[in-house]
Amino acid sequence: AACGVFLLRMPLLPGDVPVDRRELVQAAGRAAFAALGLKAEASKRFEEALARHPDAPHLHYGYGGYLLQQGEDHAVAALDQFRKEIEVNPSSVYAPLEIAFELLKRGEHAEALPYAESAVRIAPGLFAGHHALGRALVDR
Repeated sequence: AACGVFLLRMPLLPGDVPVDRRELVQAAGRAAFAALGLKAEASKRFEEALARHPDAPHLHYGYGGYLLQQGEDHAVAALDQFRKEIEVNPSSVYAPLEIAFELLKRGEHAEALPYAESAVRIAPGLFAGHHALGRALVDR
């Protein structure tokens, strides 16, 4: 449950999770915990959680982050998860940032620009958004 509230960015202690959100928190927690070390199970757990809760904010982002850690072979799938996060949670600043930085890493500066701009628009005080935007503008 602690991993679940952390992944889902819920400002609650595990014991304070409302009854109607407990299954989501448990599913997210199992996926996040698996990502910490049980790599063979992590994708399966994320996919199970997303099958039951496809519109849960932060869950696609968590899966995308896990996929990025698995290496370049998983980068396209990670980008897809970040894009789904943006659909589910348009106020997410971290999903467009992850996309922007991944595209910048690939040298796709023009493609990174709208994601960096979105991050700055969502969180104008966040340095990382300005960093991504500056890199996209300079290198395009």
